[in-house]
Amino acid sequence: MKKDDVLKLIQEVKSPDLGGFGTFSAGGSSINSEEGQLLYKLCVVLKPKVVVETGTHHGTSTNYFLEWASSHNGIVYTFDVETSSGRGLHRSKKYFLRQFKPQKILWFIKPSLEFRIAKIRSSFLSSIQKQKVDLFFHDSDHRYENASWEVQSILSHMNNPGYIVLHDVLKRTEEHATWKVLEKIPAQWKHIFQTQNGLGLIKL
Repeated sequence: MKKDDVLKLIQEVKSPDLGGFGTFSAGGSSINSEEGQLLYKLCVVLKPKVVVETGTHHGTSTNYFLEWASSHNGIVYTFDVETSSGRGLHRSKKYFLRQFKPQKILWFIKPSLEFRIAKIRSSFLSSIQKQKVDLFFHDSDHRYENASWEVQSILSHMNNPGYIVLHDVLKRTEEHATWKVLEKIPAQWKHIFQTQNGLGLIKL
């Protein structure tokens, strides 16, 4: 799909009503509702069957992906980072369970959600195995070494065409280097959505 067509169609998509789910935001670098709605609209336009995201955190982006996947026979794989102390995993599990009430989680798990709270580097590629990924969303550790590793690792699993979305591309610090990944990765076209922190869209 051409860039202009994608941008035009996004404007025509109605934002989903999640009934209070997916609106939580901790501020800072977290996904906010505007960015979550944009992710959902991208799904409506691009129609991915397999979505992989890194950086589950509060589960906000996950919820918007699931809003699409659960009604279109799609599947969402979500991964989060584990710190050396394990706090990263504990935090994400705690927030995720708070965000999605138990009955909501059970409803989503079959068949839309494959929830992986695990070390990204030890389970990331093994979990998706032979799946062809239509949409990859990076929102875990934004430092260049990690962001670049994730994107390079997923490339061989991407469908053709495939799309990559990077969070925080408007921030340029040592801790936020997704902008550099956006600039370096070869692509048919790229676009930056001017949200609070910036979402970079890449068509491979």
